[in-house]
Amino acid sequence: MALADGLAAFWNLQEASGARADAVGAETLTDNNTVTQNPGPSAVIPASAQFTRALSEYLSHVDDAILSSGDIDFTWAGWVYLDSKPAATQLSLMMKWGVNGGGDDREYGIVWDSTGVYTADGFAFIASADGIGENWIVASTFGAPTIGTWHFIVAYHDAANNLIGISVDAGAFDTFAFAGGSRNGVADLMFGRNDKANGLYHDGRLAAWGYWKRLLTAAEITWLYNGGKGRLYPFVHVAVPPFMASEEWLLNQICARVLGDAIATGGPSADYSINRLRAGAYPALSQNTDHRFVYAELYRLITNETLSAWRFMTEQELLSHVLANV
Repeated sequence: MALADGLAAFWNLQEASGARADAVGAETLTDNNTVTQNPGPSAVIPASAQFTRALSEYLSHVDDAILSSGDIDFTWAGWVYLDSKPAATQLSLMMKWGVNGGGDDREYGIVWDSTGVYTADGFAFIASADGIGENWIVASTFGAPTIGTWHFIVAYHDAANNLIGISVDAGAFDTFAFAGGSRNGVADLMFGRNDKANGLYHDGRLAAWGYWKRLLTAAEITWLYNGGKGRLYPFVHVAVPPFMASEEWLLNQICARVLGDAIATGGPSADYSINRLRAGAYPALSQNTDHRFVYAELYRLITNETLSAWRFMTEQELLSHVLANV
């Protein structure tokens, strides 16, 4: 199964201002009160949406069939950064928690809480089966987040096993028995605001949030976390077809990514991206026959980080570092 299977929407949140595009479909988020921009978790996710609590900033989308849930498997995953941890309140990260004709229309949401209702200082995933009552699970295994630090949150509903769960930074999940599923209501999706509470705005940043109508595997979560660097959509993997005759073919695919070439799928050809590199398309790699250096330079280009110890690593070790970030 590919990571994009069951992916209903994914917001990279890389825009400087205004509407934030859905990289998968048409679930473009409306900007309310001018959400701005700040740096993201890493060179892989260079930017983020900045929410200022005092200015009541948030992003939203009206309910539709894509965003609806119910008693189904679903997973939310994304990056969060706290600018503050105010006392006796909540910071709303991702919410479908609203009102309908004056009545409650609660579905699900992810918050940071300090009220003591869920926890005194931590992330929580909340859900309602009937739109009125609420159940929650706190990320107790992870504990209290740190102001000014990026964290990767994954929250899910498992319909077959009647569970909700939450994990932080690809760690162990905390779970809670929850029957009936999340209400399939008409609440707007909101990043940074709780519509039911008419506020509880976020104070900090969000980046690269996705919604799957299925459960993610442990391997997929680890890949998305990427050692704290994260991933943007589209998710890029290097395909290795059966006709791959040597490491040279795979190296060419990685070089094609760096140069922006179309990835070849029909087998080896004379117009190798690696040949372009060796011919001088990228001077730092020109005519270099040491694959270890090539791998180290590709790693630097992709991650904006230098592997200073590359001379003491094997080709396979270096290749593993590159592939983990492609």
